[in-house]
Amino acid sequence: MTVATTGRPGRVVRGFCALVFGQGIRTFGHLLLVPLYLHHWSATAYGEWLALASLTAYLSAFDLGVSTAGVNRLTQEYARGHLDAYARYQASALGFYRLVAGAGTVLLAVAAFQLPLAAWLGLRAIPPGDAAWVAWLLGAQILFAMPVGLLVQVYRTTGRLAWTEWLGNARALAALGLVPLVLGVGGG
Repeated sequence: MTVATTGRPGRVVRGFCALVFGQGIRTFGHLLLVPLYLHHWSATAYGEWLALASLTAYLSAFDLGVSTAGVNRLTQEYARGHLDAYARYQASALGFYRLVAGAGTVLLAVAAFQLPLAAWLGLRAIPPGDAAWVAWLLGAQILFAMPVGLLVQVYRTTGRLAWTEWLGNARALAALGLVPLVLGVGGG
């Protein structure tokens, strides 16, 4: 029995394999990283880290559906062969995301360093200054993931789902390798 590697069936198989591999990476990562964090940090510090990460995750709401709408529109324009319209919509969506990421990072810095986040969250293990840095860096990562994500989605809009997923899988593998390294050298 042979597996199709060309045409539509091949794209489906490659996309499915990339999605399954990515899910495996994320599952393995959760199973590996939680005990690793708890080995290097106290349960209180890990819980406070999760609280800060959860707080900053709300920044992903600034996507406002532009990613889904943009990818759908880009896919339509590519399928129609309207590459001028494709480039125009891509530039518009990227401009929106650059504005959100840039302005959001500046506003987030002001909020993180001026508001008493540590007191509001009841943090005891993470000092207020460290909490501000963590909130700002995690938030900036989320904000800048939006324009980067749109750029990566270009492959999806042109029918190359597997390539988009493999780029995400490579990022997940890099993080999976870097987190233990940082924890091992005493990163907090």
